[in-house]
Amino acid sequence: MQQQLKTRDVAKEFGVTTKTVLGWVKKHELQLNTNEQGHYLFTSEDVNQLSACLGGAADDKDKSTSPARELPPYMNGRANVVDSKELLKKLEHVLLRLDHVERLVETKADEVVSFQLLRHRHDIDDLKRSVNALEHAAAEDHHGTPVPAPFSDKSVKKRILSR
Repeated sequence: MQQQLKTRDVAKEFGVTTKTVLGWVKKHELQLNTNEQGHYLFTSEDVNQLSACLGGAADDKDKSTSPARELPPYMNGRANVVDSKELLKKLEHVLLRLDHVERLVETKADEVVSFQLLRHRHDIDDLKRSVNALEHAAAEDHHGTPVPAPFSDKSVKKRILSR
């Protein structure tokens, strides 16, 4: 009896996921045996046939699923195995960028708060002038004689007295 491989074994051999292998089987309409649960069982002939289908599909649009694809440099020639030094380098780079962005956000937040404080200070000064004008107008009405204004902004006084 010939040895039969499961989908995950074939996926491991090609360096891809089981979903990719299942996609290839459907795409190339391979006729495979199944077990009692309906899972594919691959013989060595089936694996060779699948390999031939993939190798002969040079004009295929989905070249990313080809088993002959090149692995990124951080892989040690095996899929899903990452060099820890390379990964740490990339992580350190991301953390440095994150620190830089945090500093930029903090600076911007400080600028916004400073602007808001200046704006509030200006609004408080306007309110103080309005209160002084009201006090002056009230004192004038109470005594019946004009009282000198405690401020020099005549436009505020005119605005309040004209009401």
